[in-house]
Amino acid sequence: VVVSVQSSNPSLGTVIGGGTYEKYTPITLTAIPNQGCRFVKWTDGNTDNPRVIVPESDCTYIAEFEEVNYTLTLAANDVTMGNVLGEGTYKYGTEVAINAIPNTGYQFTQWSDNDTNASRTITITSDLSLTAYFHPMKYTITATSNDEKLGTVYGSGEYSYNASVSLMAVPQVGCEFITWTNGVNTNPYVFNAVENVTIQAIFRSKSSSLHDVEIEENISAQKVL
Repeated sequence: VVVSVQSSNPSLGTVIGGGTYEKYTPITLTAIPNQGCRFVKWTDGNTDNPRVIVPESDCTYIAEFEEVNYTLTLAANDVTMGNVLGEGTYKYGTEVAINAIPNTGYQFTQWSDNDTNASRTITITSDLSLTAYFHPMKYTITATSNDEKLGTVYGSGEYSYNASVSLMAVPQVGCEFITWTNGVNTNPYVFNAVENVTIQAIFRSKSSSLHDVEIEENISAQKVL
């Protein structure tokens, strides 16, 4: 008997086992899917692979295949820091562009497979899960005194994005804090870190302040005369 075996789509898979045999000879038919494909069934509904047949007459068996869809799962380690693009279901061999997009004040570090490119192209060959890691940007806050003999400033350092910064201007005995160089007069000066900042506290001695007042009063009196 002649046993004919075929593939419903040779681009998806092939079949072996066909040929000429004696009647009632057990014959093994095997459907071999190509990469990225899978065997579905034989056209008679049988899903065994390989399968054994015992023909008594000429016969034909056709194997059905289909492409496999693979799932690409993307995530961010913290959705408040950034998001990812490119997740979906793709066929084998598809080239997919994925992107890790940090939110304001944060930066991308790496993917969970250690790749450090925020934007990259990957080739789908199986189900894949990747996590993008983000972390807060760091800002340097530098606060100094106009004269260490008049006062000291505390609070300089490195801060994460949007962290609360508190700068304290502490005058020496007999001195006083006047203002910060950005025009802010509050002390302590509290703000959120969103950029690098260099600022100075202005101090003066109280005796200098009194002397300045006396001079101003004398000038005013002379103008009256």
